[in-house]
Amino acid sequence: RGYFAASTNAVIVPWVLGVGRGTKKAAWAIATGRYKADLSHRPEVIRGRILEPVIASEWEKQRGQKLLPTPGTVTREGFEFICATTDRMTDRGSVWEAKSIGPWAKRDWAKGVPVAARVQGHVQALLLAPDKPVCFAGLHLPDEDQRRVNPDDYDAEPLLWLDDAPDPKFREMI
Repeated sequence: RGYFAASTNAVIVPWVLGVGRGTKKAAWAIATGRYKADLSHRPEVIRGRILEPVIASEWEKQRGQKLLPTPGTVTREGFEFICATTDRMTDRGSVWEAKSIGPWAKRDWAKGVPVAARVQGHVQALLLAPDKPVCFAGLHLPDEDQRRVNPDDYDAEPLLWLDDAPDPKFREMI
């Protein structure tokens, strides 16, 4: 209570900056508690919960690093109005976020970490590991319709890895 969660920031900050899929009015409604979005029923959220252990295992094998359990919900002095819960932490002290990448998002990820995921990860890093990169791992599983429409758009490797270095200007905006 009284906190903005990193996941809430991931939704509303891009909208306020004009780069998300929502409006400034919707961001205001969420931030002021006038609207509470329940995303738990969305397919990508359900897939993300189910597939996170698989994504983590593959990431560890391919990267040769260990992942540690989440430290739970955290805040930090000077940022008492923000709380965050990471998916995991790397053995090198970085925040690690797993994402289930929906149908529209693979192209976004090809250009770099999408803004909403980047905001969430960097808010978490601000609280837990401000001088470390944020590690993102995504799993894209296109459905049959997507494969039929764009068969060449989906390579054989569904796992995407991106490390996003600390960006002081980006963290200032947060």
